[in-house]
Amino acid sequence: MAFDFAVPANAQLLYQERETRYIIARTLIHGRLELQAPTLISNGASDLPTDMALLRDLVEARALIPGSSIAGALRAYLKNFADERALFGDRLDSDDSTGDQSALLVSDAISTTIVLSMVRDGVQIDGTTRTASDGAKYDLELLPAGTCFDLYFELLHEVPFDQQAKFPKWQESTEYNQKRLKLLAQALYGLEAGQIALGMRKQRGLGLCQVTNWQIWHYRLTEPDQMLQWLLFDREQPPVPSYAGPNIGEGLGLKLDRLPPSQCQIQVEFGLEQSLLIRSARSNPYAPDDTYLETRLADGSRYPVIPGTSWAGIMRHRAAKILATLKNQAQQPTAPDDLIKELFGYVATDDQARNSKAQMSRVRIHDSLIKQASTDYIQTRIAVDRFTGGPYPSALLAEQPVWGLQETQITLDLTINKATDHDIGLLLLVIKDLWLGDLTVGGEQSIGRGVLAGRSFKLWIGNEAYHFHQVEGQLTIDSPSADRLQMYVDVLRGV
Repeated sequence: MAFDFAVPANAQLLYQERETRYIIARTLIHGRLELQAPTLISNGASDLPTDMALLRDLVEARALIPGSSIAGALRAYLKNFADERALFGDRLDSDDSTGDQSALLVSDAISTTIVLSMVRDGVQIDGTTRTASDGAKYDLELLPAGTCFDLYFELLHEVPFDQQAKFPKWQESTEYNQKRLKLLAQALYGLEAGQIALGMRKQRGLGLCQVTNWQIWHYRLTEPDQMLQWLLFDREQPPVPSYAGPNIGEGLGLKLDRLPPSQCQIQVEFGLEQSLLIRSARSNPYAPDDTYLETRLADGSRYPVIPGTSWAGIMRHRAAKILATLKNQAQQPTAPDDLIKELFGYVATDDQARNSKAQMSRVRIHDSLIKQASTDYIQTRIAVDRFTGGPYPSALLAEQPVWGLQETQITLDLTINKATDHDIGLLLLVIKDLWLGDLTVGGEQSIGRGVLAGRSFKLWIGNEAYHFHQVEGQLTIDSPSADRLQMYVDVLRGV
């Protein structure tokens, strides 16, 4: 869109000793957002049946995503590429802050249909005993994958203002607004590419989403007929857009960056050796005592799942053991002492620590579907009295775990933001333990459940990619990949 316009005849009179925003055009953008994973947008109430209930529209009881949540997610994503203040404004909280208003208007998003929510249970595991912590059971009300929302954005194109001269800088308008437009396109690309998650616990597999279709309208407010069209714009019956399609960059005629700098993505495919059990709450009195956790996809199908919280818990615990082992072996790892807290996040757990700031995890771990596995077999077990050798009274258990087949596939997908060599080296050692079956997933590990077998590994950082795979016990890896991956581990060990 071109930003050419005529200077008004009374410009000096209009702007004398004033700081009025002269808006010359508006760009309206609509996107259809579809959730790719269960999502938690909490209303903050604590007197409901679940610990965290969904935020809903009070009129139609549809799911609601506040515009502030959408704007916050876009702003955090854009910060990885450029100075986001040029688009979202600046807070007046320091001497060097300008306090500029945001040029982007973000509307609340309401689901297209009334949503049937789902409940997921969770529990905190004690890192020492590897059992459930006392009083740490919780349940979450989630939006299911496949829920759709209509997103609306409005970008204001204005003439930049000279604070000292108290007069608009007409000659810089085109470059000024093109910069803002590109910042918006880059932020929206994060939604298009599925790189932005919404809601709570988004670093642990929830909130993944993607915009599948964009519509764009441009209105030049210096022209009366287009000004009138903007005033009469109706979201229920919108006019024909200037662009409709899946690519925001194409729609705005801009070339965009595909991945944030210093972001590392890792994908590992595993098989399941025997069985795996991550328990879900029992809602059917006739169901087995323990059943596997499952999730519902957009098409209505259900799959057993390893939630991101389970992955993060075992990986954090093993990472701490690895760092402790390196120190005990008289090596001098160069990793910072607070690497675990910085990498996996930190929340104050006692009164003394509440004065410190919390730290969000830099590792985002997706839920992992367990595909092509068997869930039909119910296993019956008993507890044996160690003194009599006979069955323990009332200790008959029926369990329904996930059983691994030759074709069973589990994919671990994680992303490290602002990745350092220490981060990558530490997670490579953790993944090695998962690959070899030394680190197990889920419950009842003492009876052989949760053992995985590595099949393929892929790592992307910047423009570089490394991979290896294992077939019938034979590991295949090229020399450059082996040397580079070993370098990350050597940096962690201080070699």
